[in-house]
Amino acid sequence: MAATADTNSPDGAESIQVQRRPPIPEAFRQKSDLYGSWIAFKTLAPLVFAVLLIGFFFSEGFWTVVGATFVLGWAAYRTQFLFHDASHMSLFTSRGVNDRVGGIAGLFVGIYFPRYRKIHFLHHKYNGLLEDPQLPDYLSERQLSRTQYIKFILEPLVGWRVIPYLRRDMLEARVVSVEIPNPPKQWFAQLIVTQIIILTILTGFWSQPFFALSFYVGMATISLFLARLRTLAEHQQVGTTYTDFSRTHPVSVIDNLFLHDANFSYHVEHHLYPAVQSRHYPAMFQQVTKPLHSTESLGKSMWRTLIQTYGRLPAASNRDSTL
Repeated sequence: MAATADTNSPDGAESIQVQRRPPIPEAFRQKSDLYGSWIAFKTLAPLVFAVLLIGFFFSEGFWTVVGATFVLGWAAYRTQFLFHDASHMSLFTSRGVNDRVGGIAGLFVGIYFPRYRKIHFLHHKYNGLLEDPQLPDYLSERQLSRTQYIKFILEPLVGWRVIPYLRRDMLEARVVSVEIPNPPKQWFAQLIVTQIIILTILTGFWSQPFFALSFYVGMATISLFLARLRTLAEHQQVGTTYTDFSRTHPVSVIDNLFLHDANFSYHVEHHLYPAVQSRHYPAMFQQVTKPLHSTESLGKSMWRTLIQTYGRLPAASNRDSTL
């Protein structure tokens, strides 16, 4: 069966597995353009500032290129919280503004926004099922040993995550291949222009070309590494076959700096009510969803969840020798 998701409505991201959800107060359905503007600024500004600082104030050298790779990868990773909320049409009150802002953010990191929205809606709709494009990132790997778990986490840092990510993004997945919009030629032209502007500034008008390498290597390694850590914390299970599973973590300074923003850590709340603006999730947790949680669906921090998952895995398996 081919997976489907209606991206013309925010409700198109609601899971097919959700049977009943508590009603929420009407106030939680309200959106604030001021909040949306703040999220847009705080998630895109690190990348813009990093490009400007590196391009105008740093000289090319081995350690500055390495440092730039880490900083640019981290900053590029954070942009996803902007086009994530925009894809749910929850960042701004206007659908058109959400689309434009999400599209612009996508050009910074080479993501075609309508394609991202469709893939992400499929993840929400079929969370944990075969139709979920993100399934290989967590549930299908639940039989990992501790050694394999560490290798799985570190894969992106050596570039082993790039091809699977591109394959999913280009829709070579078996169940979603006919549903995803293809970028038009106009988008590729906009992407090229945007990337040329970024690289021109980043490299000091091409006088320091290795900083361009930092940008793309950072996205191909650091960005995908942080995404893998967050995804495992949000969805990884050990010893259960429950499919429509997400995990909530309270907002913490370290988690917020490295792994999430825009209340993204309230992941159960987001999957239950994906059309709600993320500013409401802390209050929604306190007033509506807290009784729905179990000890498994409520973590203390993402880093602690990752460590606890490691501790619950077997020390070794007969698959270790094959990896």
